[in-house]
Amino acid sequence: MNQNGKNGIDVTDISTNNTFNNCVALNNNGSGIKTFGNFNEHNVFNNCTAKYNTDGQFGQGPDSFGNYGDYYNSINGGVFCCARGSNSIITLASQLSTMSGAAVSDDDGLASDGLVVESNYATVTNNTFTNFKGLVDVFVKSGLATLTYCGNNAPDGTTPSLEPQHCAAASSCDLNWDGVVNILDVQIAINQVLGVVQCGNADLMQTGFCTAIDIQRVINAALGSTCKTGL
Repeated sequence: MNQNGKNGIDVTDISTNNTFNNCVALNNNGSGIKTFGNFNEHNVFNNCTAKYNTDGQFGQGPDSFGNYGDYYNSINGGVFCCARGSNSIITLASQLSTMSGAAVSDDDGLASDGLVVESNYATVTNNTFTNFKGLVDVFVKSGLATLTYCGNNAPDGTTPSLEPQHCAAASSCDLNWDGVVNILDVQIAINQVLGVVQCGNADLMQTGFCTAIDIQRVINAALGSTCKTGL
């Protein structure tokens, strides 16, 4: 695609449960791929390519009320490269965003960052970052809830410093990603249900709300049962 002043691929107006396989967005004067904050949920981008776009290669913007409501969207693999403006290559702004196995790079040194994380409960695993300035392979906004960051190759460094970690084999009920489901995960689920912290990865039913049913599922998993997700 090559659109003057527009994005390559827009996901907007409550677009849900879509899968984009091998999508391509090149040479747009806007963003390559962008979601618009108005509850575009459970969208998956598999092995997509976004390059040479002016306003970033993948972004999540706000709706007209300033909300970042595009929950549970996932980037799986793909190539994201080559800033033609000062934006980051990828921005994750809506909570419960997932990015795994992507190759993120720059060619002319224009990108402010490889990846900017502004998302609560984001999962960033097994990605490769190359050819960025020092300490900006990944930039994480302060004060976020529970970033899962493991298995990434970020040789140019991150801000703040994120220690390289191997990804633990964990079920969805392992809410603190320590490799085991136990009372700590139950307490996290309780806190999210009570509103002590924002509802996030304890939403095992994937309804947008944390409920007593989600707590019970974590309890069951802690007692040895399979962690159940979805309705």
